[in-house]
Amino acid sequence: MSKPLKFRLLFALFMSFSMALIMTFIIVGLNTGFDGGFVGRWLTSFMTAFPIAFLTVLVLGPQVQKLVTRLV
Repeated sequence: MSKPLKFRLLFALFMSFSMALIMTFIIVGLNTGFDGGFVGRWLTSFMTAFPIAFLTVLVLGPQVQKLVTRLV
């Protein structure tokens, strides 16, 4: 595996993991409360959101980088 491909995959993995983790925590907590069942609801939401976020970063990442390059 080439170094640029490895970098792109790891970046997408870490970025999508952290974004999905934080966003699902906040959104589930605000919408349903931080009660006894929160952790289960949060983990279920995270497990749904993480693969979607990962694919989104992989697919849209290069286009977003090009747009930012043009704007800067």
